[in-house]
Amino acid sequence: RCFGEWEGLNYGELRTRQSDLCRETGLDHFDVRPPGGESYPDVWRRIDAFVQHLESLTEPAVIVTHGGTGGILLALLVRGTVETARSFSFGNTAVTEIERRQDDSCYKIVRLNDTSHLSPSLAAA
Repeated sequence: RCFGEWEGLNYGELRTRQSDLCRETGLDHFDVRPPGGESYPDVWRRIDAFVQHLESLTEPAVIVTHGGTGGILLALLVRGTVETARSFSFGNTAVTEIERRQDDSCYKIVRLNDTSHLSPSLAAA
């Protein structure tokens, strides 16, 4: 997600500015767009072409992404809505595995937010 003029701010400052903008606009944090940046629906539209590419692949693929975009990507792949993305959260270096079913080309979630590869102290962080 592009944060526009807010790029480079720490998460605390981003949250504060986003909350302020939500109050000013009456929009929820999912729909608010930082100045020069993207809302989550904007990201949804932007990565739709990538999803179309993924669906054309015949071999397994590995995707590395940040959590917010990962949630949107997963929602797109399971044929949810942009609001479905709110249901997914990911820890740092978490592994999510999906599989495309042969019978109908729909995706199913095999593993979600798996951090079992981390030591217990890192998994809790």
